[in-house]
Amino acid sequence: MRPSPLRPQIKHLRVNADDYCAADSEIANREREIACATCKVLQGMNLEPHVLDKVIVSSFSTHALEVVQRDFPKLRRLLLVEAIPSTWREDYDRLGCESLCFNQKKATMEEILAIRDAGITMYSYTVNDGSRAQELISWGVKGVFADNPGELEAYLQFADDIASKDSKPLIRSRSASDIIDQDMIFDGTPYIEPYNAPAA
Repeated sequence: MRPSPLRPQIKHLRVNADDYCAADSEIANREREIACATCKVLQGMNLEPHVLDKVIVSSFSTHALEVVQRDFPKLRRLLLVEAIPSTWREDYDRLGCESLCFNQKKATMEEILAIRDAGITMYSYTVNDGSRAQELISWGVKGVFADNPGELEAYLQFADDIASKDSKPLIRSRSASDIIDQDMIFDGTPYIEPYNAPAA
């Protein structure tokens, strides 16, 4: 894939909460600082509107997304979650997000269908089983992250319910570093993640 023009400016901003010990308030402040730095980098690049429209900032941190919404409201936002919280709709609306991505192992069919029925675009991670991916897609999930996206896509291309080009799901690597380094995309959109949640 073509090199991402955003990689050199964005990659150094990545951080993992496991790398430091701090009180919750300090972690929240750190998340805000990283989001602020991300916004400043992007603003300093003076991207053309048609390029900026393709940028998505995603985070597990609502604090980070709040900063992005405040400092650079034109940036598209994606809310990342582990288990789908009871406040998902409130958080989604408050943060002005356009899509939601959740851990498929911690989501129930009822939760997924509720999000679908609300008209929310959703993605899921990490899906390495073809039948599970097919099930999630049948429930309305638009795309999935996978450790081996090529293998999963090869399995799914034979499924009857995704045979048409228009309904083909998006299957991407689960590694955010791969996404940045290799310009992995969601539906033609560079994916930028200013904050990594602690590993489960």
